Amino acid sequence: MKKFFIPFLFVPMLAWGQASFGHLDSIEFSKIKSTRLKSAPQSETDNRLTFFMRVADDAAAGRVAASGATIEQREGNILVVTAPIDSVETVAATEGVISVSLPKELTFHEWTSPYGPDLSRTTLGLDRAQDGVAPLSQAYTGKDVVVGIIDMGIDVHHISLLNPDGTHRVKRAWKHVQNGKAVATLTANTEEKVAKFTTDNTAATHGTHVMGIAAGNFISPDGEGPDFRGAAPEATLAVSCGVTDTPRLLKGLRSIVDYAREEGMPCVINLSLGSNVGPHDGTDEFPAALNEIAGEEGVTVCVSAGNEGADNAFLYHEFEEGAETLRTIINPSQYTASLWPGLSLFPQAIGAMEIWSDDDTPFTVHLDVVKFTEGKAEVVSTFTLPETGSGYLCSPGLAPTGSPDVTKEDDAEFNTAFHHSFAGGASEVYAPNNRYHSELTVQLECSNQNTYQGYRIALRVEGQPGHRVFVYGTPMSGAFGFSFIGGFDEYTASTADGSINAMAGADNVITVGSYISHNMTVGNDVIGTTASYSSWGHTPDGRLHPLVSAPGSRIISSMSSYYFNGSAYDPNQISYYAYTAPDGTEYHWTPMSGTSMAAPYMTGIAAMWLSADPTLTTDDIVRIAQETARTPAEPRDNDGAGAHVDAFAGLCKILNLSGINNVTTRESEYEITRDGNIFTVSTSSATPVSVTVYSLQGSAMASADGSVQQATLDASSLAPGIYLLNIASGTMTATEKIIIK
Repeated sequence: MKKFFIPFLFVPMLAWGQASFGHLDSIEFSKIKSTRLKSAPQSETDNRLTFFMRVADDAAAGRVAASGATIEQREGNILVVTAPIDSVETVAATEGVISVSLPKELTFHEWTSPYGPDLSRTTLGLDRAQDGVAPLSQAYTGKDVVVGIIDMGIDVHHISLLNPDGTHRVKRAWKHVQNGKAVATLTANTEEKVAKFTTDNTAATHGTHVMGIAAGNFISPDGEGPDFRGAAPEATLAVSCGVTDTPRLLKGLRSIVDYAREEGMPCVINLSLGSNVGPHDGTDEFPAALNEIAGEEGVTVCVSAGNEGADNAFLYHEFEEGAETLRTIINPSQYTASLWPGLSLFPQAIGAMEIWSDDDTPFTVHLDVVKFTEGKAEVVSTFTLPETGSGYLCSPGLAPTGSPDVTKEDDAEFNTAFHHSFAGGASEVYAPNNRYHSELTVQLECSNQNTYQGYRIALRVEGQPGHRVFVYGTPMSGAFGFSFIGGFDEYTASTADGSINAMAGADNVITVGSYISHNMTVGNDVIGTTASYSSWGHTPDGRLHPLVSAPGSRIISSMSSYYFNGSAYDPNQISYYAYTAPDGTEYHWTPMSGTSMAAPYMTGIAAMWLSADPTLTTDDIVRIAQETARTPAEPRDNDGAGAHVDAFAGLCKILNLSGINNVTTRESEYEITRDGNIFTVSTSSATPVSVTVYSLQGSAMASADGSVQQATLDASSLAPGIYLLNIASGTMTATEKIIIK
């Protein structure tokens, strides 16, 4: 799923312009700058801002560094930069800077659930894979693969994450800690340091739960208790936690990938968090940097689809001849009142949204004041956004930005229906993808019950036949302050098409939705169907997400002991299972639901599959998952690609296609055994055996000629990594994949 971006084609014409924040980022930056400058900084770092940049080339990156900014990280042409807050705009205007954006705080996709038996492991076939039942000749447990977790609420000392001797399976841990306005990163890279590693958040257990699903190894010692093993119980673990904004997430990704490369292992990284902001095509700065890392050899990244599948804040529309208009009504959501800043009378909508075309062809955005009369929606006033620049329909003096290009404050119908309100935004072509888009923000409050019930603002978008528009709502504190409804002639309601995590645009990642594998003592979900909350949607490249789905509802996994023993723990959410270790330490497990639980299942499954064939690419993993998947029991819009993963079926397909590698037995031909990095090949042939190790690029790296029926090759001098072992004996030849550690 590798795809090269178009932006490089536009560099010559863009180099003469000056990059600046988008409309919504500009509003946020003004708030940040005002707040920072009003308060006296405690240190120099308190007066600096971290942000993203896309540059044209190395020369532009050099000019950014020379401008006084600090480049914290670079992935391709994406930079993570810090600069004094009063010079950010000057740095952004550096020649060769194509685009800039503020960091985004990502949200987690989970909530707690009631009790009952968890059948997800059985549904996936993990018990059969880990026990090595027929037709397998051995168990597959994710051994020799790094599973990376980027999350919060991490407890590396949970028994599910320990070796039998009590040492830690987590071999690397990074914690990003807020220090004033700056963020420091603490590193644990030895057993002694990991043993002293403390949680990043005593009020959360999300990350501990996610780690247990992906790679937990606890099974009741007496054989009578539950089996809480995750999908890859023998994987090597690495974790990044703490501050979860996009720059720190990117730093965690790079750290985990570099560690896996040092160890000569493939890695699978789980991101059970996300955002709905951006074009969803992988060209905005963070997804582009993510895609760079996820496209590297030996790297697989799984991201949760999101839990917005039941939130009606998204639209996807294809314009046709004679039907060139999309209409929808902006309506309150169940969260509007709670998200409103301060006291309000009759809050109707609050929040932001983005509208994207599929190319640089402009569309026209109208904000209609709609009056409900005798069961009909009558447009009584209209405000049209300028094709480029900003414009607001608002109460007098209420535009959220200082000087919009167009302001309409004297609209009688608007001022009759609303007070202390605004609706509007700005439109332009986004340089990195050459797509036209609008960024809108609304804050609508009515003064009495009659106007609250009798008026709405409708969004009307006029486009060209053959073109598409994608409308993405932006959550506030994880919830949406508005919804899109129909119910009247020519008005379209949201189906949540577009609710998919914005990281889906990074086409080297695997998006993971949630399906129902079991009910507990309560609940009436249909087993085998996609969970109603699971996000989905079209992306501009024509794909339908999520690419795969895994069990995500009522999944029982490890609970952080810091959380259980902390003040944030609700005693009414009683842990499902408790175990007291011989040393007297008590550990807990609890059920949770969401695509945050589905993604680590796919992460662990990918690790298990890689332990069978370490040369699998992300494309291979998606293809195998889709080819061996179960079909949803009932078709639903949010099925995405309709692939309910079957871990055992996928494993069998891998083995049938490529053979069992690393330690392999083919009774009629040969047997490979290993001692460290020394490989011994035995055959039934009456001719001498020779073995050669090749790099994946085809270069011979080591060889050995043996006697009749046996040869031994010492590969200890080779750098850690994945290689091909070629065996030749008489007319028999074979090639297997091996990992050198």
